Amino acid sequence: MNKKELLTTLFLLINTLFLFAQPQVERSNKVLIFDMKEEVAPPLWHKMKKAFAMAQEERAALIVIEMNTYGGMLETADSIRTKILNSDIPVYVFIDNNAASAGALISIACDSIYMVSGASMGAATVVNQTGEAVPDKYQSYMRSMMRATATAKGRNPQIAEAMVDPRIVVPGVSDSAMVLTFTSTEAVRHGYCEAELNNVQEVIERSGIENPQIIKPKYSWIDYVIAFFMNPFVSGLLIMVIIGGIYFELQTPGVGFPLLAAAVAAVLYFIPLYLEGLASHWEIIIFIIGIGLLLVEIFAFPGFGVMGISGIVCMVAGLTLSLVDFSTFSTGNLSLFFSAVFSALGLVIISATIGLFGSVFLAKKILTSEHHLLSRLALQSEQQSEEGYTIASKEYVSMEGMYGLAFSDLRPAGKVEINGDFYEAQAISGYIKKGDRVKIMRYEVGVLQVIKVEEKDMKIEERISIVQEDITTMDVDVIVNAANNALAGGGGVDGAIHDAAGDKLYEACVKLGGCKTGHAKITDGFNLPAKFIIHTVAPVWQGGLKGEPELLEQCYHNSLKLAAENQCNTIAFSNLGTGIFHYPKEKAAEVAIDTVRRWLQNQNMPEKVIFCCYDNENYRIYRKAIDNIISF
Repeated sequence: MNKKELLTTLFLLINTLFLFAQPQVERSNKVLIFDMKEEVAPPLWHKMKKAFAMAQEERAALIVIEMNTYGGMLETADSIRTKILNSDIPVYVFIDNNAASAGALISIACDSIYMVSGASMGAATVVNQTGEAVPDKYQSYMRSMMRATATAKGRNPQIAEAMVDPRIVVPGVSDSAMVLTFTSTEAVRHGYCEAELNNVQEVIERSGIENPQIIKPKYSWIDYVIAFFMNPFVSGLLIMVIIGGIYFELQTPGVGFPLLAAAVAAVLYFIPLYLEGLASHWEIIIFIIGIGLLLVEIFAFPGFGVMGISGIVCMVAGLTLSLVDFSTFSTGNLSLFFSAVFSALGLVIISATIGLFGSVFLAKKILTSEHHLLSRLALQSEQQSEEGYTIASKEYVSMEGMYGLAFSDLRPAGKVEINGDFYEAQAISGYIKKGDRVKIMRYEVGVLQVIKVEEKDMKIEERISIVQEDITTMDVDVIVNAANNALAGGGGVDGAIHDAAGDKLYEACVKLGGCKTGHAKITDGFNLPAKFIIHTVAPVWQGGLKGEPELLEQCYHNSLKLAAENQCNTIAFSNLGTGIFHYPKEKAAEVAIDTVRRWLQNQNMPEKVIFCCYDNENYRIYRKAIDNIISF
């Protein structure tokens, strides 16, 4: 024996002695049975970790999973799969009816698979909440997991892939464009099931363990509470209460039940996730910072926007990231990680939206009723002036019924402008945007209580305005052009509108085939800020004895009708007929304002009518005509 052979022999002898010297964990005859008969979701993962920990403590010789599930969340299934693959205790699965989707992935990870007669396994395509298949990026990752898991357990990886992708063809197994699902008989035939058995006891008998001692996981009441609140449906309900409660509280004075409900829901949402290791300190802190920023926006800097938007983003981020297991990111499973993030984000957004609209409904339909039982959930006591509670000065009290503009957003607090002066104000209900018209309803505790004035609720004089401006620059829904019968453009305002709108306006007018006097036709606004242009032909003045007033009235009436039919809320009129048609300006203004006034008395649309005067003369004439016809 040469020196090289001697050294090799010594090396092998030392390794053999070293292996025999390692302490071997003596396994008992205990068999742990774990029920997997629910959706694959975080609560199941919580229970399984407890079960596997118990199996280690009891030095169990075997773990048997009794399965009947239609699947569930992919990220949870991957965590369970990994746990099984890394287990030093053999894991068998007994499929008692169904192992679909995520259940199929978990089953393939087990050391042995047994099925009851008539059971099925497969259909592992990744789907979204509506049951539709997600993009191939996620399918590709699922295929790789199924392939790797099958390979690790000595099973045909192509069959595992065919359970995900209908495009995978396995000769003699799957040759159709359908996702593969095995019956128990087919699974045995193709090596995906060791045998068809009747119950778990027969599975244990096949393991060869003598005198097996059956044990089952023991859960404390805390485990059940954590599992309950980790359920995605329950998490969604808690998010609804958190968001809805906060919004509800902002609409009611004092600290009442809605805020308490939101606080309790937040505790119940975060504590189970924190104990389970999903929610970290920083995620909870982000959520708290979000609430703080939102409060700053509402009470300290109303109307600015940045604080409020940042607060909402932080709250959504805290709620979302607390649901995500970051271990998938640290292990490089980026597709699975982002899938979990988007799934959690969808849950948060949907739940928050439902909670917000639900709270709005309750605030308007229930809590406003003095006789409803739920009206006691919020503080509603008021200090009535007739009882001696008042600090209002005569100046503020006299403002009741006056109109103004919101100088900042009111959410509900902010500032309003009244006759050039600025006052602290609060919206009685809802949210009022900067620039909205408001009405002062009352004065309370140093703050004007206001409501938003809808355009349709404004008085006629408030729906009519006069401006001195170039009509081609007006940002309204529709402008009215003083056209000729050919609709071919011309001088004055007609020519200016055609020049500003561009060549496409001429092409559109040609297709209309002209327009009769008193009639109106509509085109797109093309290059103008206005969405539409109404073309109407005013009468040529012939002394007023040829029906000119009636024809001019028809111009305004037909233009307003056309605007309403096209859902135009704002309309701007040029001074119709007063140019080359020589209609007297004063008489034309009277016809215009009187026709518009009579229209608005019976119609809600357009909501706003603007008379656009190009020069000072027409502006003064229209102002005087309005003063004579309508009392401001």
